[in-house]
Amino acid sequence: MGDVIEARVRPHIVQRMLRHEMAAVEAQLPTVAVRDTTASIALSAILSFQTWRLLRHDQQLPIDQAQAVIHRLLHGTLAELADSSPQS
Repeated sequence: MGDVIEARVRPHIVQRMLRHEMAAVEAQLPTVAVRDTTASIALSAILSFQTWRLLRHDQQLPIDQAQAVIHRLLHGTLAELADSSPQS
């Protein structure tokens, strides 16, 4: 019985956590990034706990290597965003 309740409740908790995580990322982004839905979602995915867990736990990377992967992903995404934003 407990497993059935957990199976129903857990997805709601995860979805709520993801919404809060995305809102926290978006609060730090410049307006141009928030307006670009794809960039906003990409940045949220890069900075998510799930990505960190994948790198550290599933791929068993040491902290410095996991940080380097995140840095490379962020650098590429932010560079692309800067290239696509209108110049003033």
